[in-house]
Amino acid sequence: MNIRIIYDRFRREKVMYSLFLLSVIVLALFLVYPLLILFYKSLIDPNTRGFTIDNYLQFYLDKDIFHSFLTTVKYGFYTVILTTVIAVPMAFGVSRTNMLFGISSVCFLFSLSQAQASSGPLPG
Repeated sequence: MNIRIIYDRFRREKVMYSLFLLSVIVLALFLVYPLLILFYKSLIDPNTRGFTIDNYLQFYLDKDIFHSFLTTVKYGFYTVILTTVIAVPMAFGVSRTNMLFGISSVCFLFSLSQAQASSGPLPG
């Protein structure tokens, strides 16, 4: 591709590129940066301030901590399944039929998602 063509396309789509760049910056600021700090601090010993992997060894070797992790993963899996079972028929109904209209459908769908999110953990 010619550089001039790329430059002309960029000039025409400057707003889209600017919004994309802004979204990448916001994503990096609020998601990637805290994750990097969390990972860095997980590799530092709080007493000696030196590099260590003892935190990860403790995570895998301590049965209580590992059991808590597995329980969290299990609840996350149940949540994904339940949300998918609820959302797919609703999405089909909204996109392929005329059963709901306008703002009332948005309010209805939002209230259902909030009811499911605030229902608490699944038994297990």
